[in-house]
Amino acid sequence: MPIIDFFTGNQRLLHLLGGFAVGLFIGFRVLPVWFATTPPDEGQQQALQAEAADLEEQIERAVVALDVVDIADANLTLSLDHRLRRRGQAVVTVHLRNDATTDQLDGMATLVASLVEGVAPGQVTLIDGTGRQLNKSSIQEYEQKVFWTGIAINIAKILGILAALITVKFIIRAVGRSADSEQDCGIG
Repeated sequence: MPIIDFFTGNQRLLHLLGGFAVGLFIGFRVLPVWFATTPPDEGQQQALQAEAADLEEQIERAVVALDVVDIADANLTLSLDHRLRRRGQAVVTVHLRNDATTDQLDGMATLVASLVEGVAPGQVTLIDGTGRQLNKSSIQEYEQKVFWTGIAINIAKILGILAALITVKFIIRAVGRSADSEQDCGIG
């Protein structure tokens, strides 16, 4: 029985579903066990909290040094993810001397993000003394960018898997043809 005949009719669907099930099992059960990570310990968390307090003071001094800001109060949240990469978010309450432009607000968010590793400008929220969010549109743009980037990455992964499956299919066909030609020539 040639290999090509093996993948005909309903068997193709069964093999595709079987391969999909094996892939899901490996992806969700086997790989997480092989590449398990440990959560950050108490010492790492305490070191992060102490560093966050120092960074809050640096942020406040840097933002107050700007011409449009009179008073600044920074609140910084730092954490470690499952791969022990640093993640953070900052909320800075500013009392402005006069109205700031969108570019000035974006510059403030960029300044704060540059002071803290693991914080992007879209993860910095600027609030005025009355509690009004000053850079809401910038944060929304950042969140949309992150969302669509994630979608694009997932589509690229799916296309890569499909390309690998097609390559395997052509390899199997080539092996089947070479086996058939060897039988026709009397080699086998």
